[in-house]
Formats: sequence, structure tokens, C-alpha cells
Amino acid sequence: MKDSLAALEALGFTLPSTAYLIGVVIFGIVGYVAYRYGKKMSLPATKWIGIALILKISVESLAI
Repeated sequence: MKDSLAALEALGFTLPSTAYLIGVVIFGIVGYVAYRYGKKMSLPATKWIGIALILKISVESLAI
């Protein structure tokens, strides 16, 4: 396991920190709640803000 981790680190891959993972989960949940609320109340701005939060988190996760 350590050899695999060392090989990945040599290629420039690192594991995200715990704080980052918690932030991803929190912003994902907030985005989902905003999307559902905006959809239910027919508020397009709130719905799109929710989508933007969800997509921003997913794009940042891929960049790591």
C-alpha cells in the first residue's frame, strides 16, 4: 500500500485533506437542498444556484 501511495505521489497525485472532503459534502448538500427548494417553489435563480454549487464541487473534485 505504501509503495502504491509513494508511486502516485511521485506522479503528482495527492490525497485530499479531511477538511476538503467535509467541505465537498457540505457544499454538495447545500447545493442539492437549494436545487430542490428552487424547483419546488418555482424559483429559477435558486434552482440554478443549487446546480452551480453541485457542479462546482464535482469539477473541483475531478481537478484533484
